[in-house]
Amino acid sequence: MPVYKDEKRNTWYYSTWKKDIHGKNKKSVKRGFQTKKEAQLAEASFNLKSTENRSITFGELYLDYINYQKNNLKPRSFQCLQSRFNLHILPYFSKKKINNIIGKDVVDWHDELNKKGFAFRYRKVIHIHLSSILKYGVQHHGLNKNIASIIGGFKNDELKKDLMFWTYEEFQRFINVVDDLTYKTFFSLLYYTGLRLGETLSLNWKDIHDNVVKVNKTISQRTSAGGYVITTPKTKNSVRNVLMPSHLVKLLNDYYIYQKTFEGFNDKWFVFGGVRPLPETTIGRVKDNYCELAGVKRIKIHDFRHSHASLLINKGANPTIVAQRLGHSDIAMTLNTYSHMFPNSQNEIINLIDNM
Repeated sequence: MPVYKDEKRNTWYYSTWKKDIHGKNKKSVKRGFQTKKEAQLAEASFNLKSTENRSITFGELYLDYINYQKNNLKPRSFQCLQSRFNLHILPYFSKKKINNIIGKDVVDWHDELNKKGFAFRYRKVIHIHLSSILKYGVQHHGLNKNIASIIGGFKNDELKKDLMFWTYEEFQRFINVVDDLTYKTFFSLLYYTGLRLGETLSLNWKDIHDNVVKVNKTISQRTSAGGYVITTPKTKNSVRNVLMPSHLVKLLNDYYIYQKTFEGFNDKWFVFGGVRPLPETTIGRVKDNYCELAGVKRIKIHDFRHSHASLLINKGANPTIVAQRLGHSDIAMTLNTYSHMFPNSQNEIINLIDNM
């Protein structure tokens, strides 16, 4: 950039542009140089310093990235994102210039997280967050490369754990001791439909028609004040109609008649809870009490979903149908999660070959 003569003051000045941390051009002017040479040297020094400092810190990148994600994520997902960055990423990278982060930094960071004993799945998610923010840096802040993507994620050092679920007989032992109509209906719907907990708690009576449950929303966040946030389901495939068996339809009809006895009842009420959905902590406590009473192993609420998948698979249901009923994004997710529940698949292949 050329320098200029200030005719009024008989001095020289330079005027140049540089990008701020948001990638926007910002003008910089410095006056008062006695000679043209001084102005040229000052401008050259300024441009060199600007080039050296162009690489913003990881902490500055995070502030821009998190502001961007706030408009793209559901409240609960955004809250989890912030928490993981604050706990596991910012303490290691916050003060580093983003263009100075090298492969060894990522490897050392991996080693530190490995020492903390986190599950592989959790470490994998944290690495994805690091890779995502650096990808954002490449796209918006002139970062040279996404070093986290180049190094790759954590290695799976865990043996695959078996899913927890109930057999049909175990569920029958459990449900037979449930003497509260609300919870008997609630646990039965979970087991016979495979709905997620958030999907179930967000149901209104207007979402149930004859033998069909219309899944089109979920409870995505509970607040400290006891509130909740209703959002769209987990994925577009989660929006679905789930058919119910006749005995579950009858149970829901009985429960509907019971709820209608309450003052102020209307079809906008939550199926499980009324004016407000049931608290998740209460559900867990009640479930554990009934498990002990029935003498069955304790499973998590999400394991009712696994139990439903097991029920379908053991009855010979097609994996594609199972995937659709569970609202999985694709059949690969179903097969990856439940492949071990197809115990006869290998025998069937051998029998086909032997009978050729």
